[in-house]
Amino acid sequence: MTDTRNNKPSPGRMRLLKTLAAERGETFVMPTTNAQAAAEIRRLRTRPRTSRADVMRERRAVSRDMATRRGGAAAPQSHELTGYGSTAAWSPETHPLLTILHTREAGTTLDGTTAGDGAAEILKDHGLRWSPGIGRWHLPGSACKPANHRLLGPLAAALRVCGFEVELPDD
Repeated sequence: MTDTRNNKPSPGRMRLLKTLAAERGETFVMPTTNAQAAAEIRRLRTRPRTSRADVMRERRAVSRDMATRRGGAAAPQSHELTGYGSTAAWSPETHPLLTILHTREAGTTLDGTTAGDGAAEILKDHGLRWSPGIGRWHLPGSACKPANHRLLGPLAAALRVCGFEVELPDD
């Protein structure tokens, strides 16, 4: 029988691993054996060091985002969970309603997406672009024109195939 107590990474090796990861701006899975720790150290030594200026810039940005409560995109959203406390669980994958709107003034826009919900690639493939100015997806060049149903029909179908519920304009 093999003695696994001596197979654990030493505290010195773990310190080296953490130092290398911090210097290179990388993360790692905590090794459970000496061999895993050695392999991770070899991998990290091949990676370039992150410049001190980049490290400081990143730390300031994270501190600023934490102080202003920004950066919550990774926090679970209410529609993603069911139950409370110790009974909380991830909801089955459901997507919110996406509404495609068209007005002559604004053109074609889409509401209801959230970062990481999987809609972005579909929308980009169909010619829509994210507009930070209006905070939604839009179809460039669609203002002052009627709704392009030849584009919107296939867009809605592609979104529905991926599990989104889509509401289209009437006109």
